[in-house]
Amino acid sequence: MTILRRRFLPRFSLQNYLFKRLKRAYRIELTARRIYILPTREGFFFGIVIFLLLSGAMNYNNSLLFIYTFLLASIGIITMYHTHNNLLHVVTHAMESTAVFAGEYITIPVLISLKPGQTKARYNLTLERVEGDNHGKQSKKNSLAKKINTFDSVQQQFLDLEPSEQSIVNFHVKTLERGYLKPPRLSISSRYPLGLLRAWSNLLFEQQYLVYPQPLNKAELNKTELNSEDGVGDKGKGHDEFVELREKKRSDSYSHVHWKAYARNGVMLVKQYGGVEAEHVNLNWSDFPQYETEKRLSFLTRILLEAHQQQQSFSLVLPDEVLALGSGKTHLHRCLKALALFPKSSASST
Repeated sequence: MTILRRRFLPRFSLQNYLFKRLKRAYRIELTARRIYILPTREGFFFGIVIFLLLSGAMNYNNSLLFIYTFLLASIGIITMYHTHNNLLHVVTHAMESTAVFAGEYITIPVLISLKPGQTKARYNLTLERVEGDNHGKQSKKNSLAKKINTFDSVQQQFLDLEPSEQSIVNFHVKTLERGYLKPPRLSISSRYPLGLLRAWSNLLFEQQYLVYPQPLNKAELNKTELNSEDGVGDKGKGHDEFVELREKKRSDSYSHVHWKAYARNGVMLVKQYGGVEAEHVNLNWSDFPQYETEKRLSFLTRILLEAHQQQQSFSLVLPDEVLALGSGKTHLHRCLKALALFPKSSASST
């Protein structure tokens, strides 16, 4: 019977219903309209006790029981007021974070403070991920698909908040895909002061976080066929006169390997040139039609990282974007961002 009910009768989720009514925002202030309050398990039994005492007082016309019943009911009403006000005018904001590669953990910092002018502290606040959450989907702009990112970190964090204090709560999300990641659904709640009632508010942030493509493993990189025109010379590194092919050393960059020769005989050779010191790597999307989209993005990501590590200049040509020759962290970020946001619709472009 339980299996049939689960299959044919969709389970109603209060949290899912409440989240459907929310819009994403960069800054969320908890006003009275955003705060919900319900009794906890302890509060439910507390209400049953009050009802039983009231029934006994009315049945036996016992004045002492009436006084005791009204006293407990008054405590419950006062508790409701303090529980609700403990969340009122709390301000939350999801802060920026450093971009990571797919498969790594990204830190999402949430700043919690009080609205200016508040004089009372807030106690026993709980920030947590909502159960049944889809864990933070990639942006539709990315057109990527159907896997989701997951929370593998601490699910709950507790804090007290003084009027002039700001607290930062970090959530660590394991990313599975490139592109933009939106923060998952969060909830801030409080059971202060007696734990009889739980007040909560749902948080849906508009911020988005960049996730670079997962770089290809170096072991797999050795199996690729990169057509590079760069070489290493005895007077430096440049494009002048070709001297010879020699075996690759550990200090040589992968961008200088003669991949066509490697594909023929299995020996990794480096093209050696003579000339002035100049070195750069030109990467063009259309040069690698043998790879499917995600593999090609991973491959280009690894080559960019290798070039940056070797302090080389590099350029990147994509079907809809051209990034001119440059170097440094800023240029690397621009190139990796272009790869991260590469649309699925351009997969067939060469």
